[in-house]
Amino acid sequence: SESCLLKGDLKGLESELDATYNRLLHQWTSKDFSLERTELIGAQRAWILYREKTCSFEQSVHGGTLSISFLRCMSRVTKERVDYLKELVHQGAGMLGPAPAILSSPVFAGQF
Repeated sequence: SESCLLKGDLKGLESELDATYNRLLHQWTSKDFSLERTELIGAQRAWILYREKTCSFEQSVHGGTLSISFLRCMSRVTKERVDYLKELVHQGAGMLGPAPAILSSPVFAGQF
């Protein structure tokens, strides 16, 4: 069923998210990156709440069974976060350069 496929996809994305997040934390283990590490931990906690609230909202708007629209949203938002964290890992510790593309998207325009 679609629900089972979505659950499997989400489980894989969450594993990838955990691995990417932990890799980034590992990159920032030295004292030189204590602020970045602390900020990342706080941002990740806030993102988890954002994901839950966003997907609960989408579920209420789209109706239907809890599983399908909620799981689609969870997968989409988790994939976006994985991509964002991978970009930070790729840029390397201490060499963050310009803000990741997600910050220049229309969703965030004018908020920073």
